[in-house]
Amino acid sequence: MNKILNDYINEEEIVDSKLKEIEEKKLMMKAISETDDYKLYNMCSNELKNDYEFVKFLVLKYRNNIPYICKIANNFLKNHKNGIEQVELAIIMSKLTANNEKINNQYIEKRESNFQAKIFEIEFIKEQSQDLKNKIGLGFLIIEDQFKNHPIILQYYVEKFLEEIRCILYNQGTNLEEKMHDRYHTKEEIKQKGIKSCLLNFISLYDLSLTSYLSIHPELLDEPEVQIEEIINNWDNYEQEKEKIKYKKIFDKIHKYMEKNKYNGTLTESELLYYIGNELDILDKINQFELINYNKLYKIEQIIPYSITEYIKKAIKTNFIDGLHYKNIKELILSENTKNKEKEKIKYKEIKIYAK
Repeated sequence: MNKILNDYINEEEIVDSKLKEIEEKKLMMKAISETDDYKLYNMCSNELKNDYEFVKFLVLKYRNNIPYICKIANNFLKNHKNGIEQVELAIIMSKLTANNEKINNQYIEKRESNFQAKIFEIEFIKEQSQDLKNKIGLGFLIIEDQFKNHPIILQYYVEKFLEEIRCILYNQGTNLEEKMHDRYHTKEEIKQKGIKSCLLNFISLYDLSLTSYLSIHPELLDEPEVQIEEIINNWDNYEQEKEKIKYKKIFDKIHKYMEKNKYNGTLTESELLYYIGNELDILDKINQFELINYNKLYKIEQIIPYSITEYIKKAIKTNFIDGLHYKNIKELILSENTKNKEKEKIKYKEIKIYAK
């Protein structure tokens, strides 16, 4: 350690000319690194206290000393209202103070105000032409161009854009799990293609520049990858629940129809469902929801000289209202099943993107 460094540590007077010979920043960073004395910050000039590289060095080094890093960060932010360095420091501080809501909010506000301004800028650019709107997607191309040398800011925007995709799905009444089931027929298909590759293909539907950036930085997909793993683990349960919801929707419509027309015809809802269920081979689905009153069907079968199926068939043929209910309910079931099958047939174009 040279004499000038010793002078600093021992708080001895240092002539200005000496400081000019050796950069104050390098000297102080070395002194603080070797002594681990964060109070040396108080000896720095105002110029150094407003040097971003120096401030960032201290914030990251003493990240566990929240009061201290807030003091030096706030001093810097007070004197730098705008600019890339102010945005990056606000992002860093918002992460380091995440466990203290009162302190954290001030950094979130600075961080979010920049994000909202960029979103406004992106929307303005997209409005200039439809071709441009299609090309830039969510707008990560613009963000990457402006902050290409600032990975901390880019990582923050990646997180925000992934969050934006989740919001888009929510507003569409869907979610990532449903989209994965629409896009891939089995969980084995996802495993074969690779979870991150599947994620990249999905993200490419919204922003190709974001997809390209994530293919180079696949570690930023670690959190979404965990979500996909949970989806895979729940795959069979989801399919069963989806089937249950589909048929519940169908049977609710049938029930409302029969409630509206319950005084017309001789056949009950249970009888019609039993007959149509046999015809369409979905009686097991009907049984699953316990929509048929089997006790009533059994009693009918005891007092007629032929099977319950023949009894219902005869009623449909001889009674116009029963025949009409049969036709309407059967068409409703077939129509709903057709809608679901058409949805399942949707094919998505797979883009050859692989996580590096």
